[in-house]
Amino acid sequence: QPTRFDITFSIFGIPTRIHPGFWILGLLLRFQVGDMRLTTIWIGCLFGSILVHELGHALVAQKYGWAPRIVLYHFGGLAPFQPSWGYTRKRSILLLLAGPGAGFLLYGIVLAVEHRLIAALLDGQEWATRLLASPLNAPGEPRFIPGTVFAIAQLKWINLYWGLMNLLPVYPLDGGQVCSEVLNARSGRKGMMRTHQVGMVTGAAAALFFVSQDRMFAGLMFAGIAYDNYQKYERLSKYQY
Repeated sequence: QPTRFDITFSIFGIPTRIHPGFWILGLLLRFQVGDMRLTTIWIGCLFGSILVHELGHALVAQKYGWAPRIVLYHFGGLAPFQPSWGYTRKRSILLLLAGPGAGFLLYGIVLAVEHRLIAALLDGQEWATRLLASPLNAPGEPRFIPGTVFAIAQLKWINLYWGLMNLLPVYPLDGGQVCSEVLNARSGRKGMMRTHQVGMVTGAAAALFFVSQDRMFAGLMFAGIAYDNYQKYERLSKYQY
């Protein structure tokens, strides 16, 4: 729900609102103890990446005349819209894929910038050295990480790996909603039941994988989503016409 601490603005004619929970999410995900500089850079990278992702969805909805808006909140972002005429399965899938696609495009741009900076650094250009080179630390001093290097690493991580995770067929992630469209869930209960079956199996497998890699946050997130799919499947399986 809106709060008096929300930040609101419009981008490409799309109403956008940032809930204070979004900033709390950024702090919880990657709080750099003793280095607010890196924490601030991280939150900026998170904000830019999620906004680009939601813009991917919203711009496609806007193109089809479906009146989108964007909300950034404690679970990431949303791009709700009002579907009207012309809402087909093909267009729905295109809209769902546009979010991760925008993130992959941003990843490519960041990768190109990184290659340009490295080439300039190897060429001995002073501006690239200032942006990328780390000063020599005295013994016992904390390691200094250049902000540009840190920002590039975070932008690559968020837009590539989070984008790939988001494409897993786990409802309600974008990949799970694509799976729902493919299984024709909007046209019947059985399609939605299959969607949740795929979601709970894939979500559980993803949770086990991430836990085995010591990525507990991602593991717990997918475990929770898998359980949610299981609960929804159970409710649908008991439903009687």
